Amino acid sequence: MKQPRKFYIYSRSSLYFLTFLAVSMLIAVIQLLIEDNFFENLTALLAACFLLVTVGWIAFSSMGRIEIRNSEIVVDRNFKRYRLDPFTIVVRMGEKNTSRGITNYPIYVEGNVIGHGTSDCSVTLKFLGTKQRNKELLKYYQEHLQAQVEANKTLEQETTEVDFEQIVLASKDRQQFPLRDLVEFGVDQGNLKKTVFYHPKENKLYVGKSVPFPIIFTPSSVLFYGIYLLTDRVSFHGLIPLVLSFGLMLVIAIWQLKRRRQTYTVNVIPYEIPEHYFQVQKSNGLKTYLLILVFGLITLGLSILYLTFGSFLLLFISFLMWYLFVVLTLSGQFKKTHYLKILEKKYFP
Repeated sequence: MKQPRKFYIYSRSSLYFLTFLAVSMLIAVIQLLIEDNFFENLTALLAACFLLVTVGWIAFSSMGRIEIRNSEIVVDRNFKRYRLDPFTIVVRMGEKNTSRGITNYPIYVEGNVIGHGTSDCSVTLKFLGTKQRNKELLKYYQEHLQAQVEANKTLEQETTEVDFEQIVLASKDRQQFPLRDLVEFGVDQGNLKKTVFYHPKENKLYVGKSVPFPIIFTPSSVLFYGIYLLTDRVSFHGLIPLVLSFGLMLVIAIWQLKRRRQTYTVNVIPYEIPEHYFQVQKSNGLKTYLLILVFGLITLGLSILYLTFGSFLLLFISFLMWYLFVVLTLSGQFKKTHYLKILEKKYFP
């Protein structure tokens, strides 16, 4: 890509109208300060302010600045800044429209937003500019950006057609580790088929195919019908059934997680840390802790209700919530938080 380039997109009619509204409000302020008729001048000032923040805002929202950099495209529009991925950018002209003798030339800028928690979020921004300015932007896009955007789309289509596991197996940088030697840092940017792994001894991140998580209950109509029959005919009371069921769920969860870590071996490749990775992981960690707390509180509340009313349905839901609480607690989130701090010090000492 060539040197950074800036484009200011605006229509003359919108610019003139916005200037007129701003000058009108300035005159109303001066009149309010120097003239004696306070209420009339105050009414005029409020009317000018109202027009500026309503009609003027509409005119202002059609303007903007586009700065094309090497690593991103920065778009300033309506007091908001968008950082767009240059490999996903699309610039296209709209159909011109004429209203009351004023001709508008719309142009659209589309692309994926780069930033905290906004990966793969696409936006379409509309501008009203002069015919000459719009043609300059479109020409620059066609000469310097369109080819790499189309090449990136072709590459993405080819990549999606190939299974990720095959890509990992064919990579020269592929390594193989037992799952027990790694700490799972979660899915890779929302892709459930890929998981980011951390190797504590090497203090490095890898990415590989996700490992299935244990599930003890499979919802079905037969299961719920059986629960209904037990709820209707059987009644459990007291602390012993609750303690026994909680103990059983604890043993099952520990056994499943231990067996999963001892059994699976994963093929991984080095992981390139994206921008804002640590901020996103810290946010996800807080959400996981909140989820653990919620399951714990639900379990406590249902247990109290069971001890009060003695319903099998309450007992069943209680130890189900307890099972989810245990699985989330033992899934490695506390380790992840600890190692995330160590890894962050490596990149941001």
